[in-house]
Amino acid sequence: MKKIEMFTYEVARKEQVTIQITPSINLGKLYAAVLDTKKLPKPADGKYSFPATNAKGQTHFFRIEFGFTDAPEGAQYLITMDGDAADNAGPFDLTVINGDPELERELKFRVA
Repeated sequence: MKKIEMFTYEVARKEQVTIQITPSINLGKLYAAVLDTKKLPKPADGKYSFPATNAKGQTHFFRIEFGFTDAPEGAQYLITMDGDAADNAGPFDLTVINGDPELERELKFRVA
C-alpha cells in the first residue's frame, strides 16, 4: 500500500488491506462501514480486512460513517490503514474528531 493523496491509496492486486478503527476511551463503537456497495458487519475488534480483488486500474471504495452520541468534546476515532504487500509503505493514520463537519470518510484503494 502506498499513499497517493489524502484518502486515496495504491494497493497491489490480492494485497490484504486492513483498516483498524480505534475509538477514544468511553466513546463506544458508533460507526458503520461499506466496501464498494456491500454493508459490512461491525467486527468485535474494530478491524476490517479485505483482499484487493478488483482488476488492475480499478478502485475499491471503503466508506465509513462515525457517530458521537453523548460523546465528550475531544472524543475521536483513529483510523489506521495497512497492507501486506512486500513494498508496503504503511501504516497510515487518520482521525475523526467530535465536532468535525464531516463524520464520514471515503477511502479509495486503487489496484496497481
